[in-house]
Amino acid sequence: MNTRKNSIRNWLRKCGILTLTAGMILTGMITKPVETYAVTFVQDTDGTKYAVDKKSGFYYALSKSATKKSSCSIYMYGGQKTDVTFPSKCNNYTVTAVSSNFSQLIMTKLTTVKLPSGYTTIEKEAFKGQTQLYRIEIPASVKSIGKNAFQGCDISKLTIVAPYGSAAEKYAIANNINYSNSTALSIRTGGMNMFVGEKKQIRVCNNSKTITWASSNKKVATVSKNGTVTAKKAGNTKITAKINGKTYTYPFKVVSRTSGNVLQIVWDNYVTTDLSDYEKVVAANKWIKANIKPTGTSVSAKTALETGVSNYTGYANAYKNILEHYGLKVKVIMGKKHMENSVVIAGKTYTASTIESVSGVHKNYTTTGLGVAINKSTMTLSVGGKGTFKALGNTKTVTWSSTNKKVATVTKSGKVTAKGAGVTTIIMKIGTKTYDCKVRVNK
Repeated sequence: MNTRKNSIRNWLRKCGILTLTAGMILTGMITKPVETYAVTFVQDTDGTKYAVDKKSGFYYALSKSATKKSSCSIYMYGGQKTDVTFPSKCNNYTVTAVSSNFSQLIMTKLTTVKLPSGYTTIEKEAFKGQTQLYRIEIPASVKSIGKNAFQGCDISKLTIVAPYGSAAEKYAIANNINYSNSTALSIRTGGMNMFVGEKKQIRVCNNSKTITWASSNKKVATVSKNGTVTAKKAGNTKITAKINGKTYTYPFKVVSRTSGNVLQIVWDNYVTTDLSDYEKVVAANKWIKANIKPTGTSVSAKTALETGVSNYTGYANAYKNILEHYGLKVKVIMGKKHMENSVVIAGKTYTASTIESVSGVHKNYTTTGLGVAINKSTMTLSVGGKGTFKALGNTKTVTWSSTNKKVATVTKSGKVTAKGAGVTTIIMKIGTKTYDCKVRVNK
């Protein structure tokens, strides 16, 4: 970091900015960003070229191997605006990246950021420590987001706005960050049925205002200042959120913690039918780990689900019950240290607890309740795009239909054409049985 500071000091001098000012920017000695001066690119000793845009306050870095279409990055921001749209061009160069440690070299506390299409990379720790950042719009062109890119941000407030199926959406899901396809305020309850003892975080997307939470019946369920609902006893309550003068109300139902009730809530809210087999395995891993402790003595799945405590055999049996509901082949096996599970995906057997670290897993293959599998259960397209759903291992007649032809149509052979932005259900029917596939279309 000191090397980078010294390097920037050198090129700031070359750009005509006072040495004292440069040092103050880098060490945080002043409280207001200093006006920068528009200059041409100036080359540093390592071959990297730098430039400052006076009007926007953006500092650019151009690597030695840069071309007109790549390797121009945003290195620093010296402007005063907190709601910022990043530039797509610097002279004739296309900007493609936000540099590592970008936010460590600015004093402005950003609140919203919009990256235009064409950016491909957000480097590690790029927005680290931006505690006021509550929304960042990331285009589908961004394929790589570095480790700890949003470390130190207020994750309870931050929303990543990104197209369906994009790398940014996947990054948000993997890192437990709020995500949305729209910049509009939205509230996600994650299901309004809970079992006694369950805790659930209500997600509020694209909001910078204070939220006041309340429960109409605290004996049934309470809600914390950050929107965490805790189910106390069977019954009904209304959870309200007051935001900027408006009140949003959601009816919650709490049921007793029987094994049947728990499984139904897991299938409805956590390990859902629209997930692929791989996604179901990962979701079940996450739920089991959060809700059952393998510190007891019981081998019973029923006990594990109803009390949240069992030994590893009971833990594995509960996991087995969750996934067998969807027709997956799951076994309880002896692992290296204790009992765990194996699961079959697309004909191959994997250890469930380590599946995320294994390469070559068919991540779209989905077992259905129709006695056949499907090549994918969801599809993400842009308007005009095409894709195909295929029933695997089937010898019977399959019919396909779309519930919203304005979003996407489907042919008799399962070929999908995206028509307009939105979400639709593609229904696969064999005999009298049906299976729902989701198609999400971006603009």
